[in-house]
Amino acid sequence: MEDLKEMELRQLLTLRLVTDRAIDNKKDYRDQVNEEILARMTARDEGSHTVEVDGFKVTTTATMRRNLDPEVWEEIKDEIPEDCREVVSYTPKLSIKLYKEIEKHRPKVFSKIAEAVTTKPGATAVKIKELN
Repeated sequence: MEDLKEMELRQLLTLRLVTDRAIDNKKDYRDQVNEEILARMTARDEGSHTVEVDGFKVTTTATMRRNLDPEVWEEIKDEIPEDCREVVSYTPKLSIKLYKEIEKHRPKVFSKIAEAVTTKPGATAVKIKELN
């Protein structure tokens, strides 16, 4: 394979698109293989299950996603015994949109809020679309 540092930008962009397509195809095929394996094995509705079969150790892990409807919770929470209400907890979440608005229009308030906010750079995404 050619050294990436020696490639022209156009070559790199084309290579990235080809690589993305190959990965997508492999993921689709892997998903199909996994579906067939699961069809032939016993899996739990939730949690992990490990079996040894034909010289392989196979672990399946099933998950259930549970989400709370905050409006319904507010309607029913008073019917729940006090000691059971801890089943729901609220985590403070920063509204990025409002945070940026406050930064623009209310700098004094923003500087105080910023004391409680940690900002770290995230990964820079690269999206490529071939133009014909």
